[in-house]
Amino acid sequence: MFRNLFLSPVLFLFLVQLNFSQTIEINRVETVKKDEISAELRKESVAFLRETSLEVNSLRTLENRISFSAELASLMWFNDEKEARTMFQTVINDFRQLLTEYDAQLTSLGVAPEMADVYSTDTSSKTQITRKFFKAINVRQQIAKAIAEHDPQLAFEFFTDTATAISNPTFRKQIEGNDIYFETRLLNAIAEKNVDTALKLGRKTLAKGFNYELISLLKKVYEKDEEKGASFAEDIVSKLKSDSSKPDGFYYLSRILDIIGNK
Repeated sequence: MFRNLFLSPVLFLFLVQLNFSQTIEINRVETVKKDEISAELRKESVAFLRETSLEVNSLRTLENRISFSAELASLMWFNDEKEARTMFQTVINDFRQLLTEYDAQLTSLGVAPEMADVYSTDTSSKTQITRKFFKAINVRQQIAKAIAEHDPQLAFEFFTDTATAISNPTFRKQIEGNDIYFETRLLNAIAEKNVDTALKLGRKTLAKGFNYELISLLKKVYEKDEEKGASFAEDIVSKLKSDSSKPDGFYYLSRILDIIGNK
């Protein structure tokens, strides 16, 4: 009787251990199956993106081909970063070539593009090329957004470098002025990952002239690193003092003090 009473707990423990072992084995098999399915899905996704990339080449306009290729590269990043970077580089090269061609055509006409031409009913060469040019400028921001989801620094470099491809100094300055808000958004995204890089690029932007959007970058940097934020604040203050074209200098200074004084 005592022997049976002793064996019962032992048998119970054996059964528990057996059940536990079986559970582990089942979980292991399920994990392996999930990994196999994930690998298969990833393989199919990459194949689909590659196939779609080839079909994109049949789109009528180069702007659309470049835009769709950027989106495909963004999707590819989740499966193969190396291939995605190669795709993005192709997009960047194609876009720079496109922008350079439009810029050369406008230069040959001896005119600078004007926004009014975009909505004009005129069918002259100037109007048609201007429309294409501004469409390309819009595509430029779409490309930068697609890249920024994965590599904000690469997006910033693409966005700022392509502005230099515009040969007309007056229009280039106008484009760069319109770029400030988006540039700063990219800088804030960079600051999330690398404050030093964001500061380096932010100071380059500041060198071109103060703009209010840099205050948001200062706030982001200061949240990450007070010492580096304070140093950047000094740079901004120095720029404000030397820039007499900013009548609201005292307001900007108060905003800076709000940021560095609230910690």
